[in-house]
Amino acid sequence: MGRSVLVIDDDPMIRQFVELVLHQAGYRVSSAATGAMGVEALQESRWDLILLDIELPDMTGLNVLGVIYGCPRSCKGLLSNDGTISGCSHLSGLLVASTLHRRP
Repeated sequence: MGRSVLVIDDDPMIRQFVELVLHQAGYRVSSAATGAMGVEALQESRWDLILLDIELPDMTGLNVLGVIYGCPRSCKGLLSNDGTISGCSHLSGLLVASTLHRRP
């Protein structure tokens, strides 16, 4: 199996779709439905890419982002559906991209 991707999103349809597409493309994919589950996964493994929802039920994606920044096993790529991450200039070492699709 190829590179590893962690999907942190509370929407099960998004998680399932992203897992399916990435798995078929040869990626090792794991997912988490909450920020706490995502943080646990961050501490257990190293991820090449993390797809992070900004609005999670138990904490904000920015809280999870803070953990990613402080985690020695964290990835160097980040994809956010928010489009902007204000007040996070200390994260300049991360690649930050935004998706074209925005949920209402």
